[in-house]
Amino acid sequence: MTTVSFLSRRAKKGDQPAGYDGVSAPPEVDVEALADVWRSILRVDQVSPEDNFFELGGTSLHAMLMASRMEKLSVELSLVGFFEDPTFAGLCANVTVTA
Repeated sequence: MTTVSFLSRRAKKGDQPAGYDGVSAPPEVDVEALADVWRSILRVDQVSPEDNFFELGGTSLHAMLMASRMEKLSVELSLVGFFEDPTFAGLCANVTVTA
Protein backbone atom coordinates (compact mmCIF):
# COMPACT_ATOMS: atom_id res chain seq x y z
CA MET A 1 0.00 0.00 0.00
CA THR A 2 1.37 3.42 -0.87
CA THR A 3 1.51 6.34 1.53
CA VAL A 4 -1.12 8.20 -0.46
CA SER A 5 -3.57 5.28 -0.48
CA PHE A 6 -2.94 4.65 3.24
CA LEU A 7 -3.74 8.25 4.16
CA SER A 8 -6.58 8.55 1.64
CA ARG A 9 -8.23 5.35 2.82
CA ARG A 10 -8.09 6.58 6.43
CA ALA A 11 -9.44 10.03 5.55
CA LYS A 12 -12.44 8.44 3.81
CA LYS A 13 -13.27 6.24 6.80
CA GLY A 14 -13.86 9.06 9.27
CA ASP A 15 -14.38 7.24 12.57
CA GLN A 16 -12.27 4.43 13.97
CA PRO A 17 -13.17 0.95 12.71
CA ALA A 18 -15.55 -1.12 14.81
CA GLY A 19 -13.79 -2.96 17.61
CA TYR A 20 -11.31 -0.19 18.34
CA ASP A 21 -13.38 1.87 20.77
CA GLY A 22 -11.13 3.72 23.16
CA VAL A 23 -8.30 3.94 20.65
CA SER A 24 -7.10 7.48 20.05
CA ALA A 25 -5.02 8.06 16.93
CA PRO A 26 -4.57 11.04 14.62
CA PRO A 27 -7.61 11.21 12.30
CA GLU A 28 -5.54 10.57 9.16
CA VAL A 29 -4.08 7.32 10.54
CA ASP A 30 -5.67 4.03 9.48
CA VAL A 31 -6.00 2.12 12.75
CA GLU A 32 -6.70 -1.08 10.83
CA ALA A 33 -3.33 -0.76 9.06
CA LEU A 34 -1.63 -0.38 12.47
CA ALA A 35 -3.51 -3.47 13.64
CA ASP A 36 -2.23 -5.35 10.57
CA VAL A 37 1.36 -4.48 11.52
CA TRP A 38 0.70 -5.54 15.15
CA ARG A 39 -0.85 -8.86 14.04
CA SER A 40 1.95 -9.56 11.59
CA ILE A 41 4.79 -8.95 14.05
CA LEU A 42 3.18 -10.72 17.02
CA ARG A 43 1.59 -13.43 14.86
CA VAL A 44 -1.83 -13.07 16.45
CA ASP A 45 -5.22 -13.20 14.77
CA GLN A 46 -7.04 -10.46 16.67
CA VAL A 47 -6.21 -7.12 18.24
CA SER A 48 -8.02 -5.35 21.04
CA PRO A 49 -7.15 -1.96 22.55
CA GLU A 50 -6.02 -3.46 25.85
CA ASP A 51 -3.70 -6.09 24.32
CA ASN A 52 -0.23 -5.75 25.82
CA PHE A 53 2.62 -6.01 23.31
CA PHE A 54 5.06 -7.64 25.73
CA GLU A 55 2.54 -10.04 27.26
CA LEU A 56 1.82 -11.31 23.73
CA GLY A 57 5.50 -12.14 23.21
CA GLY A 58 6.81 -8.87 21.81
CA THR A 59 10.37 -7.78 22.57
CA SER A 60 12.25 -4.52 22.16
CA LEU A 61 13.54 -5.86 18.81
CA HIS A 62 9.95 -6.51 17.71
CA ALA A 63 9.10 -2.93 18.71
CA MET A 64 11.93 -1.63 16.50
CA LEU A 65 10.67 -3.79 13.63
CA MET A 66 7.17 -2.43 14.16
CA ALA A 67 8.45 1.15 14.09
CA SER A 68 10.30 0.39 10.85
CA ARG A 69 7.20 -1.10 9.17
CA MET A 70 5.12 1.84 10.31
CA GLU A 71 7.60 4.27 8.75
CA LYS A 72 6.81 2.63 5.40
CA LEU A 73 3.21 3.78 6.00
CA SER A 74 4.43 7.33 6.77
CA VAL A 75 3.60 6.86 10.43
CA GLU A 76 6.18 7.49 13.14
CA LEU A 77 5.99 5.62 16.44
CA SER A 78 7.34 7.21 19.61
CA LEU A 79 9.08 4.21 21.16
CA VAL A 80 9.48 5.97 24.51
CA GLY A 81 5.73 6.58 24.73
CA PHE A 82 4.98 3.08 23.49
CA PHE A 83 7.23 1.47 26.13
CA GLU A 84 5.37 3.47 28.79
CA ASP A 85 2.01 2.15 27.51
CA PRO A 86 2.68 -1.02 25.47
CA THR A 87 -0.96 -1.71 24.64
CA PHE A 88 -2.50 -1.41 21.19
CA ALA A 89 -4.31 1.71 22.40
CA GLY A 90 -0.93 3.02 23.60
CA LEU A 91 0.60 2.34 20.20
CA CYS A 92 -2.14 4.32 18.48
CA ALA A 93 -1.77 7.19 20.94
CA ASN A 94 1.96 7.41 20.26
CA VAL A 95 1.99 7.78 16.48
CA THR A 96 2.29 10.79 14.25
CA VAL A 97 1.91 11.12 10.50
CA THR A 98 5.13 12.01 8.72
CA ALA A 99 3.79 12.65 5.21
